[in-house]
Amino acid sequence: MIEEEVLCKEEEKHQLVKTGIIADWQTVANRTIQTYYGLNANVFDKRGFLSHFYQTIQYGSFILKERSRSEALKKHWQGKASVFLLTLQAEKTAPLDKEMKVTPPLTVAYCLSDTIYHTIYSRFCKSIQTFEQPEEVHSFFSQELRATYPLYIDTYMEALKKDDSSLWNTTCQYLQDLSYKVTRYVLANSPGYQDIIRDHTWNSVYELARKRLVHQTGNVLLFHTGADFRNYIIKSCHFIIDNSYKKYAGKEQYVEDISLLFAGEEDSQPCTIQTEIKELEIDVNNAYEVAHAVSIILLNMAHPLHGRLIEGIEDKVRLLLDKAVQGLSYNEIVEERNGAMAPADFQRAVVKLRKDYERIRKALTDKLIGMVKERKNKSPFLSQSVKSADDKVKKQHYETK
Repeated sequence: MIEEEVLCKEEEKHQLVKTGIIADWQTVANRTIQTYYGLNANVFDKRGFLSHFYQTIQYGSFILKERSRSEALKKHWQGKASVFLLTLQAEKTAPLDKEMKVTPPLTVAYCLSDTIYHTIYSRFCKSIQTFEQPEEVHSFFSQELRATYPLYIDTYMEALKKDDSSLWNTTCQYLQDLSYKVTRYVLANSPGYQDIIRDHTWNSVYELARKRLVHQTGNVLLFHTGADFRNYIIKSCHFIIDNSYKKYAGKEQYVEDISLLFAGEEDSQPCTIQTEIKELEIDVNNAYEVAHAVSIILLNMAHPLHGRLIEGIEDKVRLLLDKAVQGLSYNEIVEERNGAMAPADFQRAVVKLRKDYERIRKALTDKLIGMVKERKNKSPFLSQSVKSADDKVKKQHYETK
């Protein structure tokens, strides 16, 4: 019978028995069909039939009475909300997911946050609106979810700070995927230690994120975009991988690309004169040490060697930072700098950018090697840099008084 099919679909869709709205399904179904035809002769109208069905089971009264105390009902609509967010995700890619380069089907921006759902469900419980059928409840939740999603960086970070379990579960998966990619890339030439370092990096970066965001210990983190958060995680992974590799394999030349070393220390501090001297005591024949020293100097504008290192190539250094630190692709950098271009011109600009990137990497390492050799020849260069740095510190000290 068509009537039974319609009712069965309603049960499958809205879990009326599981949520406690109906105790004896067959009895209710029979009574609904009998009373409907008693009122409407032989005419069947699906909309009218369903309206009669929900009046029969007193759906509106149940919702009004049980919505604030039924865990089954709350859980049911939470599942419905998650499915609805998948629909929203399919409609449009969220800026936050794009900034963080989240790989579908994983999503951060459309993840149903426990704290957000609790807030929406509280509004549902307090609403003066009447809900005579499940579709009316669905309409309420869909409007609330559309007004809240997709999430942006501020809302996402606030939920993580509140230890939102759903978002942390999603973030955990994101951190695993990202840390695995970074480990695989950094240790491409050192496969012997990849597995153990990969797992250690994932666990460590997850613990670091919780330490900073949930427990609020260490440096205060402020992210303006999802890209900021992604870059912070990448840098943290680099630092962890770097230390792990030294532990397991010692200082070997396993890094070919200077961009891999833009990790920075977990809690970076202003560079000291001792640090400057240390960076001039590197082995110029060790590509790893040279690249690491360059990254430290470039990432700290207050470093006494920063100005000397980038002198004359400031504009080109910006390319290196955009690519290595900000994580921009060559295409994104060209678009940002030049705007709309003809396809052929755009492609030529990308090719040129690739060549410039390789040149600037070599120029920086060559300049640092020259500084190291200059120091070994006891050039006055170092003492002048130290004096300049000391003068700067003294100036800042008196200005703050």
